[in-house]
Formats: sequence, structure tokens, C-alpha cells
Amino acid sequence: MGQQVSTEAATKLRHSTPIGDFQGLIIRDPVTESPQCYRFTNVRYGTAPTNQARWKKPVAVPQDFSYSDHSYCDLGKPCYQPRILEPKLAPLYNLGESSEDCTYLNIWIPANLDLKNPRMEKLPVFFYIHGGWLQYGSPNLNSSMDPRYLHELEELNHKYIVVSPAYRLNVFGFLSCEYLKKSGSGANFGLWDQRLALEWTYKNIQYFGGDPDRITVGGLSAGSYSTFFQLAYEIYHPEEPQLIKQVVHFSNCILFQPKSVIETNAQFDELCDALGVDASLDAAEKLESLRTINPKSIAKVLPEMSLHTFRAVTDDDFVSASLIKDIQSGLYAKKLAAKKMRIIIGEVSNEPVLYSYLNTPTDLEALSLQLENYYPKSVVPTLLSLYLDPDNLPDSKDSLRELFGVIVASSQVYTSSRGFLHYLTKQGIFPSSSIYRFKCSFSPESMKETLSKMGVKGPIHGGDQPLWFFAISAGIKDHEKNKIIEFIRPLSEFIHCKDIQELWGTSGTKFYRHLQEDGSTVIEEDLDWSQDVANAKRLLEAQT
Repeated sequence: MGQQVSTEAATKLRHSTPIGDFQGLIIRDPVTESPQCYRFTNVRYGTAPTNQARWKKPVAVPQDFSYSDHSYCDLGKPCYQPRILEPKLAPLYNLGESSEDCTYLNIWIPANLDLKNPRMEKLPVFFYIHGGWLQYGSPNLNSSMDPRYLHELEELNHKYIVVSPAYRLNVFGFLSCEYLKKSGSGANFGLWDQRLALEWTYKNIQYFGGDPDRITVGGLSAGSYSTFFQLAYEIYHPEEPQLIKQVVHFSNCILFQPKSVIETNAQFDELCDALGVDASLDAAEKLESLRTINPKSIAKVLPEMSLHTFRAVTDDDFVSASLIKDIQSGLYAKKLAAKKMRIIIGEVSNEPVLYSYLNTPTDLEALSLQLENYYPKSVVPTLLSLYLDPDNLPDSKDSLRELFGVIVASSQVYTSSRGFLHYLTKQGIFPSSSIYRFKCSFSPESMKETLSKMGVKGPIHGGDQPLWFFAISAGIKDHEKNKIIEFIRPLSEFIHCKDIQELWGTSGTKFYRHLQEDGSTVIEEDLDWSQDVANAKRLLEAQT
């Protein structure tokens, strides 16, 4: 991920704005050399969250910050990340040099937009949050998500701007303990980073041809999870600027109330122990000691920890303590309906495979521990009771890995999305006509060949992203283009805030728009709806 665009396919561009001169790139077609898009990268939205600013809420760049003193041609460094032990996944997150200073964003603008014309049409914005379990990833969209071919696609009349923020990940973005909360430093620093980037976009995207009143927020996996919390933050904080027009969820939703701050104390102590921090120190002294440790050294110990995964927590600041209860009661649906929200949400046909290879358990005891890394400890027994048959226990490492993938994929995607949509619409409070579901079972031939060598059928988690971004360089062939365009066309209309009811074609939440294995698009009834909703009910009830 995060590969640079070849200098042979790009030329320099200087763009003058009221907040400074931005030197970016005109990305050109490598064959025809015609302009595809304008790209500005490593645009700072916050000050460096390092040293004493580590594990504190981000701070916006000062008003007198000189944007003219920087170049926006080179991609920024992603946040430090733990090493991935599974060889099959490691290449996906081979990001090169990293940095704790990652409060920047990237902007892609269609080249048919005349940036020099002050009266130019303002384009809507797709604020895309990258995925990676909240532990990994980069906003430097790689060949499988590079939007430059999307921006030049003649068949899509409605072009839009793509903004993708970097944000603090893993321990840097989601360390939590009671002392941090009580001291006023807070929690969920990665979510606060995303929010600050969104606020920067709302305030400044007009200078890049964007319409701040038409911002669609979306993301893949952890980016979709983050999208949920960004919207929830606005819903529970009506006094804050309401920036989000609508949302897109690629393969993730909400099912569990995030862990309490108290529950994260054990993880904080384990981190201190792994880094050799004196156990006799009080929490304040331990935190100060952690702030002096090199970030690379911190990231290095994470894979060795039992509680190695750092995720969002219920701080009752960014994440409301009543969130799951409000979803069950219908209160959340009322709040969402009042905001007149629209939602695109969907999945791919083979979500479990990718999930099965990260933090794969080696035995049944490890299975519980790995699930506890993702979810509150109190729900793990119920989760296991739904998927672990005591009369047919996994009898090999492969069968245990596959079971783990099924449990996590269901919790993150299948059961979570259906359960959420059920509670959102069951009382008729939130209109089902504002929900647009999809399923993707299609893989381009080049990707299908790669998956087949791995013994995998169907697109795996994230395998639909090259389609939505029309990423030709990811291996899409000429005879596949029209099928993909037909499927993704409604997304561009959606981002333009157009009525897509007829174009999308579904009626109610129990149907989805399905890109089938052969590339044809049909409307189908969701045969997994009832079982997943029943599972979601049990898991939600286990939390109340």
C-alpha cells in the first residue's frame, strides 16, 4: 500500500488558495498522458501528536499555519504499526517508513474541474476512511483503490472529490486506561483525528473545488466502523457542527458496545510490563514513562502481548455509553431519521478468509483470548455459543482458523449489519427507503487467478474496493469495465445527493443489489437475514 505515482505519469501543479499556495501533481494517463486528476498529499490538518502530545486529543493547525512552505507532491508516512506475523497478510501492509506524526490528509480532484475558475461548479466530497482493523493501513490509496481512473471515467457524469485522512492507529490511537480518562487526556484519539480531518475538510475543501455541504463519509472495514462512530458523534452532539450528509459502509457495522475504560486497565498494565516500565510507579508516572519511549519500540512489542489489539472504547465522550441500548430501543433510529440520513451498506461473498489469518488462534483457549482482543470479555461466551458446536469441535489448526474467520466476519460484517438494520427499521421510525444494500460476488479475472492459487473462491474482505474506485491498475480488463460501471454508477449519483431509489432497484432492507460472480447485477432477497438477525438479538441482549 501507499505506492508513489510514477513521476513519468505526473507533472507539477501550483494551486493558489486563500490559505496558501499548494504545489501538487497533475496525475496523467501513463499511455495517453492526458490529465486524470489533481492530487495533493500530506496536507496537514493537525499539529504533531508526539512527545507530550502523545495520547492526547489532536490540535488543529494554527490559523497562521503557512501551507505555502510545503510541497504536496509526496505521500506522507503512515502511523507506526505492529509487525504482521502471518506471511500471507504481510504484503498487504508493507508500508515502508512510518511516523507517529500522521495528522495529514490526501485529496484527489477530477482533472475536468477548472481549479483556476472562482465560479467553478463545486463538487461533492467522498471522505474515505481507510481500513486495517484500526491497527494498520494508510490513506495513500494504493493501486487497488487509486481513484485516478475513476476521475477520468466518461461514463460517470457525476464526478466527485476524494479526501482520505491519516489517523493514529493501534496503541497510538486507541490506548486507554482510567488515568487517561480522569486526567482529561481522553481516549479514542484516532477517532478524534478523523473528526479533526473532517472539520478541516468542511472548512477548506471549497478552495479545492469541493462543496462542504455535500460530504459523504465512508470507509472499508475499520474505516466503515469509524464511519459509524463519526456519524454517532454528531447524533449525540447536536451542538457540534453537523458535517456528514450521508454515509457508506463497506464491510463493517456495529454490534457490540465498545469496552469500558475500566476494562482497558489490564491492557495498559500489560503494555507497561512489555516495555519494561517500573510496575511500582503509579498510573501517572507510568504514562509519562511511556511517552519517553521511541514509537518504533512501542510498536515492536505489540505482537508479543496477549491483549495486542487496541480499539475504540466507551468513553461517553466520543462513544456514548448508551449506544447499544439506544439502538435496541429505537432511540438511535429516531435521532438518525431526524438527521434525514441515507446509508449505503454492503458486503462481499467471502468475508471470513482475510479475518481468519490475522491473530489466528492455535487452540480453543486462544480462540477466547483472540475474540477478547476484539470484543468485551462479557460477550465472548455468548459469541462462542452461537458458533462453536461442542459436539463437533475443530480438529485441526485449519478448521480452527476457519471457525475464527467465520466468527469475526459475522461479528464485524454479516450479523452486525443485519442486526443494526433490523433495529433501525423495525418500528418504522427510520425509512427503509433510505437504506441501499449491496453484495459483491464478482472478482476481476486477474484477482480471481490470485485467489484461486490460494484455494479461495469469491472476493475476500476488501476485494470490492478496486471496483468502487474503478482501479484499472489493479487488473481490471477491458471486457469487465462495463459490468463494473453499471454496478458502481449509483454510488456517484448517491454522492451527488441524487435520488437513486430507481437506479439502485431494491425495496426494503431484506433485499440487496448483487454483483454476481459473472458480473451481472441483479436484485435478490437476502436469505441470511433471519438467522443473522436472530444471532444479533442474542448478542445484543447479552450486553444489557
